[in-house]
Amino acid sequence: VIQTIKSPGFIAMTLGFITACITPLRDALFSPGGSLRFIGSSIESLGSASSSLGTLLVAASLVHQAKDDAPSSDDADTAIEESQV
Repeated sequence: VIQTIKSPGFIAMTLGFITACITPLRDALFSPGGSLRFIGSSIESLGSASSSLGTLLVAASLVHQAKDDAPSSDDADTAIEESQV
């Protein structure tokens, strides 16, 4: 349970919920002219890039290839020579 509470996703969800529930904090962060608008704007910028970064991470994890499994150019040359014989 402690490990779940310390996870970054859970902390972000909790902070987001608290921010949404406290109206003056939400207005200060995200309303035009709010006193903390510069922080809210940076959070929005990071949030807009998160879906693209997530897609890149998933794509990178799908094409992971072990070094031993990668065909070398010598293997391709050997296969061509064997097919010609």
